[in-house]
Amino acid sequence: MKIKTWIKLFGTAATIFAAINGHAQNESFNLRGANEKLQAPAKVYLYFSDAAGSKIDSAAFHNGKFEFSGTLDQPRPVMIYVSKTGKGPASVNEGYFVFYLEPGKIFVNIADSLQNSVVVGGPVNSDNNQLNITLKKNNIELKKLRAIYYATSPEQKNFKEIRDSIAKQQDKLIVERKSIYLAFIKKHPDSMMSLFALKSFQIPFANVGEVEPIFNLLSVNVRRSIAGQRYAIEIARMKRIEIGSAAPDFAVADTSGKTVSLHDFKGKYVLLDFWASWCSPCRADNPNVLKAYNAYKDKNFTVISISLDNVKDSWLNAIHADHLPWAQISDFKAFNLGGIAQLYAIHGVPQNFLIDPNGKIIDKSLSAFDLTDKLKIILVN
Repeated sequence: MKIKTWIKLFGTAATIFAAINGHAQNESFNLRGANEKLQAPAKVYLYFSDAAGSKIDSAAFHNGKFEFSGTLDQPRPVMIYVSKTGKGPASVNEGYFVFYLEPGKIFVNIADSLQNSVVVGGPVNSDNNQLNITLKKNNIELKKLRAIYYATSPEQKNFKEIRDSIAKQQDKLIVERKSIYLAFIKKHPDSMMSLFALKSFQIPFANVGEVEPIFNLLSVNVRRSIAGQRYAIEIARMKRIEIGSAAPDFAVADTSGKTVSLHDFKGKYVLLDFWASWCSPCRADNPNVLKAYNAYKDKNFTVISISLDNVKDSWLNAIHADHLPWAQISDFKAFNLGGIAQLYAIHGVPQNFLIDPNGKIIDKSLSAFDLTDKLKIILVN
């Protein structure tokens, strides 16, 4: 497994928000929460995705309590953020907390550490709470490994022994994590939480040979749900971007509004690099991609960066700050339906695909170190 892989186990909550939309009869929900230490102007922000795309709603704290209500067509993952100043999502004071919005009454007790909040209400959240208990030890070990990785200097990461040591620990934890998800899915085939667990199982990179048999273990009711039907479509999409397949073409505007298409680069080796300005691992890897680009740009190699940003200024500022000279494109649809991320079955960033001069995918999910080694083989020898 490549060293860049494990980083994507963190900061990729958007992954489970993708490809779950559809239409069905709406049911009402009532979401209430509390934290006695939070008062106006503090607000809680609720991030979710539906058939219309990604949305953010907000509610003010009154006497330490907040409330959301509405209708939804199916259970869906949501994230909440808290801003003590109430000045918008950009002013949030700590991380996020993920749980599931489902019909009926749900209560969230917001802890001093948002990630330690407790959710009560609904069968999906009940199953999720059970799964999280089983994952607790693995989560702690992964966070320790993340801390080690970020404490490692760029110079140290250049040493293969150090990279291999981290990768070995990562591999062990990911295998353990996947076994936990698989055991849960086998035990709860009729739970919608098992479908969401499968989406987490596939992080950081989806292997259709792994996920399709597990999907088939789910009950007919789960597979025929809106989310289940969407995931079946997603599996079909994954099969189209396997190594050896023709890379799907696209036509997306660059920073100046000019349309960029993959077929414009036929005859070159192209790295399709999916990223976002808000993705810390992506930003940390940009200098390494730049180094590879500069080393091989005159040897029939180039890069096309595909941003999953939905705010143009943030995207442009990140390009400028990271000094990225190659083609930069974005459809501003992030992970939403109909976007280029969906075309390439992107479940999280960073992610990439190496395309050969004939337009075929010859590798994917490459770390910058793997990319350099690969280019050295195909462009130098």
